[in-house]
Amino acid sequence: LGETNLAAGDLVAAEAAFVESLRVAERTGMVLEMLATQIKIAIVFGASERRAEAVGLLATVIADPASELQLFTEGTSIKAIASAELETLRDVMGPTEYEQAFADGSSRAYRDATKELIDSII
Repeated sequence: LGETNLAAGDLVAAEAAFVESLRVAERTGMVLEMLATQIKIAIVFGASERRAEAVGLLATVIADPASELQLFTEGTSIKAIASAELETLRDVMGPTEYEQAFADGSSRAYRDATKELIDSII
């Protein structure tokens, strides 16, 4: 549902759907799914002009060792996907803003980011 809403340009609905997916993954302990869903939420943030939040979330994903793994349905690691998204954001942000957002995200655990995202929708 999140992908469909994103493709249709309904960013609010896309974010809500992805956060609900994140909530389910968190409840079931699916770490890789949580990391992959955080990437999708970061894409929504970037499309919503919330670029610093997007960079911070992607940095959180990359900082987690599990991001070296890949989802069953993907051919590349979660870290590689997040890194590619970061590159697109780096090109449209000022270097200071980018570096600060990346540093902030790198120091945050993915579980903390998950809780913040879930709490933001409740």
